[in-house]
Amino acid sequence: AWTADATRVLPPLPRGRYRLEIEGRNALGVTAEPVRLDFEVIAPWWHSRMLQLLVALAIAALLSSGVLALRSMLLKRRYRVLEQLVHERTAALSAANHQLTLLADRDGLTGLLNRRRFDADWSEALTQAVIDSRPVALLLVDLDHFKQYNDRHGHLLGDERLRACADWLAAQAAHRPATAAYRYGGEEFATILRDISPSDAVIYAQTLCTGAADRFGLDGTTLSIGLRCAVPDGSDDPLRWIADVDDALYAAKHAGRNCVRVHPCEEATDAVAPVAK
Repeated sequence: AWTADATRVLPPLPRGRYRLEIEGRNALGVTAEPVRLDFEVIAPWWHSRMLQLLVALAIAALLSSGVLALRSMLLKRRYRVLEQLVHERTAALSAANHQLTLLADRDGLTGLLNRRRFDADWSEALTQAVIDSRPVALLLVDLDHFKQYNDRHGHLLGDERLRACADWLAAQAAHRPATAAYRYGGEEFATILRDISPSDAVIYAQTLCTGAADRFGLDGTTLSIGLRCAVPDGSDDPLRWIADVDDALYAAKHAGRNCVRVHPCEEATDAVAPVAK
């Protein structure tokens, strides 16, 4: 476009190569030969491809590191959740196993330790007494006239009488360290007393008899007890001891029941008097 202005301002041009042609004419309309000017518009440094590439790479690296950091954080959080879950499940399993062990070792009716646990504990107690050279006592306890009581009053009351006897044996065992009461089978019970003298073992058995007679013996369901107490040696056999105590129990039955009989052993042979009724 023709203009009489001596200057001309061009608008900003995008990056690239350009040619500027200038043509002049005088007042008579005579034109001069056009002047051609080639030039190049260079983008500012911040618009360079290299910088743009570097910026893109930096952004990609930041995004990648951010994604990795986020993934790592999520994995750690998930690991902590799983670790806590495993801990809780392990604790629950341990508690369940402990409860199963308790149930497996307990008599369902009386709550006493059962025959399975007695067999294991008695063998261990006898072995430990040999190692320590200390006395150990085994009591077998029978509930007198229980069959007649059960037939007369029925099984429900019979079960209650068994539980009453078990509660009394357990309460006495709880008063002395290293002592445990068991349901041996039917109306028979057992008690293991570790580290006790023969005379003290007899006193303990007599206490069981007198206490049972006071609590539930008026109808004849008293206790007969067989006892053996000694310092065992390596030749002693757990089953032989049980047989000896069983013989003493039957001696108590034949002596009129409601009494203690002791398998011959030191310091205890004279402690066989029946319990006063």
